[in-house]
Amino acid sequence: MLCSSGRVDAGQVSIAVSSNFLSSAKKIASQFEATTGHKVQMSSASTGKLYAQILNGAPYDIFLAANKSEPQRLEEEGRVLAGSRFTYARGILALFSIQAEKSLTIEQVNSSARIAIANPLLAPYGVAADQVLRQYSKAVEPRNLIRAENVGQVFLYTVSQNVDMGFVALSQIIEAYDKIPVGKVWIPNQKYYTPIEQQAVLLKRAKDNAAAHAFYDFLQSVKTQALIHKMGYAE
Repeated sequence: MLCSSGRVDAGQVSIAVSSNFLSSAKKIASQFEATTGHKVQMSSASTGKLYAQILNGAPYDIFLAANKSEPQRLEEEGRVLAGSRFTYARGILALFSIQAEKSLTIEQVNSSARIAIANPLLAPYGVAADQVLRQYSKAVEPRNLIRAENVGQVFLYTVSQNVDMGFVALSQIIEAYDKIPVGKVWIPNQKYYTPIEQQAVLLKRAKDNAAAHAFYDFLQSVKTQALIHKMGYAE
């Protein structure tokens, strides 16, 4: 379809997006579709699961991971377009509880019945949470640690009070600020965990897909990067 606004022929891009970035990606996609006329399809899971899906031939054009290791591995395996890997967001870890009656500190992990983190084997935010807990290992003994499949699941467990607190992405809290009960947030010093560099790659399937290349450029634009920072990611 040729649009009267001068847009190029509308196409479609299929994106695999890590769970923590899904809400942000939907906002970006909405602006992208309104600007270009292209359509966006998204599938979301933990970064580890999406990586496995790509290895098994899942038909994605772009991979928005929650770390840099899986995009780098795909690059080394020759599955991405050369030079396309870049950091689109830098994640911030947060300990969150909606039990607002008292302040929230890492020391409260010991006295909590249930605390949730994403599975460190699959999710970068789980790795970061595990590193923070180890950093405080002399003070913290999480006896009832629940490992969720991804950070999105951790957030749901926390908001529904199936756990007392959970390590989530700061962006998730900001995104849901007007929709969830008042809670408490503790943000660990970022020096206590490996920087969460969230990287994107164009997969080889996208070589001749104009919509995929357009989204890739849109993601790197100054306007979109400013929006990402506003949504709870570090500059």
